[in-house]
Amino acid sequence: GYYGYVMDISEFYEKERLFRLLAENNPNGVILYDFQEDRIVYANRVLLRALKYQEEEVIGKSVLAFVDPKDLERAERIIEKVKAGPTKSLRATIRVPTKTGKVKWFKLVGHMVICKNKEQLLITLVDITMEKKREKRLFYLATTDRLTKLLNRHAGIKMFENLLYQAQRYG
Repeated sequence: GYYGYVMDISEFYEKERLFRLLAENNPNGVILYDFQEDRIVYANRVLLRALKYQEEEVIGKSVLAFVDPKDLERAERIIEKVKAGPTKSLRATIRVPTKTGKVKWFKLVGHMVICKNKEQLLITLVDITMEKKREKRLFYLATTDRLTKLLNRHAGIKMFENLLYQAQRYG
């Protein structure tokens, strides 16, 4: 004989459809990261387009493969912190190189979620590259004399104070 059963899975598909709808229409990058297996489970089109990658180049890879070498050590510490304890959320600012080599700045906000009976990290990435460029430009304008291109008086005094402190401290 045969044995069979019928199970209504429409609620499961409805939730998955809702997740995809929200993630794909989010103006920011979205990643679902399985930190226990160190692999990206999902990345939305916005992030893929911003980094100029195809989906198959990202899914299944470690998030560390997409972090700028200057931020790699800090990113590793963040992942270890997530693995070690009951971290419910995380916030960080990191650099991510695109496939073409251009570096972009992102503000990350991650939250723990349960997906397929596993704790995973849902990460939203907000592109702050323009803000970082503006911040760098404002710092330059605030510390540099426009005519001579040297440090202005305020920045020069600050640098002198730091050098004097170092000289006194280290002899």
